[in-house]
Amino acid sequence: MNLKLLALAALLISGTASADSTLRCGNSLITVGDTKFELIMKCGEPIGAKNKEIIVVNEYGMRMAVIKEELIIDMGNDRLIGLVSVVDGVITSIEDGPRNN
Repeated sequence: MNLKLLALAALLISGTASADSTLRCGNSLITVGDTKFELIMKCGEPIGAKNKEIIVVNEYGMRMAVIKEELIIDMGNDRLIGLVSVVDGVITSIEDGPRNN
């Protein structure tokens, strides 16, 4: 449970996490632009998630509310936790979280 709280705290203080565009799960690579389905198939179910509503502007200039999911991916013992943001089912950012002990 402490691991989840630590990872959620890392999500809130995202300035301390280093931005990246890839996440390695075993022999598979996840990149920005991949789908949430691909992430789950390659890395397994997230150990935690937080949803928040954000406003985006579509290609026609219309403002729309969408749900941004912030997922916590357990990469295994003594490895960094993956912090993955998903909007509309597509990965928009990947960051390194704290080390999983």
